[in-house]
Amino acid sequence: MSKSLQAYFTTENDAESAKADLQTYSVSQLSVEHIPEDQKLSIDTPVQGQGTATPAGANNDLFFSNETPTGKQEENADPSEQADREFRYVLAFNTEEQDDTDLREVVSKNNGAMEK
Repeated sequence: MSKSLQAYFTTENDAESAKADLQTYSVSQLSVEHIPEDQKLSIDTPVQGQGTATPAGANNDLFFSNETPTGKQEENADPSEQADREFRYVLAFNTEEQDDTDLREVVSKNNGAMEK
């Protein structure tokens, strides 16, 4: 069964790099879209040791590039680098993979965030 996923990026270069890297996996319908000015997603990322962050009014957790796929922050991650990120691009794709850990690692490697 196919599932749709979205990853969020601050730069188009990061989104396009992730798109290229994801093409080596079982994914389809990859598309990078610019998020319109009035719909930009600003997220305050977690300060180390304070849990995960969610967009204002949202009930879902996001997977940030300074976190492992289990949601734990990497030891050497600098939370100040992630603070107040404004996502300008979304990478949408479908996958047949049941375990999307590898896909999340690709997004993480390219400075992106995904819904958990």
